Amino acid sequence: MAMVLANQRARSFRHAHVGTEHFLLAVFDLPDSPVPNSTAADALRSLGVSPERVMGAVQSEGDAVVGELPTRRALPITDELKHALAATVQRWPRSYVGAEHVLLAILEQPRSAVGELVADRQAAAAELIHRLGVSRERAVEKLRSIVDGPPMSP
Repeated sequence: MAMVLANQRARSFRHAHVGTEHFLLAVFDLPDSPVPNSTAADALRSLGVSPERVMGAVQSEGDAVVGELPTRRALPITDELKHALAATVQRWPRSYVGAEHVLLAILEQPRSAVGELVADRQAAAAELIHRLGVSRERAVEKLRSIVDGPPMSP
């Protein structure tokens, strides 16, 4: 569902691709969980990252729009997002995988594998989060606590 929403976000910006920045926005579009503090959006909000701040950062990137969007439903996915999706499937091959798993994989990617910025001057999700005042390490730690669950008592 998050990928469908990310595609919709990219189209709303008239971007020719779906990147991690669109996935980051889509995280906030997902339905709330009945379990408190259990989603990627909950983790981001607890770190002071709001959908409005992310939207502003993506919009400020400026002129990476296209005149005609492809008519097919799904836009192409950036290499950065492809790497994160592949890493997610490799790391959690037989378990439920939610947006928090994919976002964690995005933030854990080595920068050399994905480059400094994605195509068309769009900031990567990790860079956006950093520009919003949250360290990559803090975001990773918060997401790991959600993905791994609470520590088991002895």
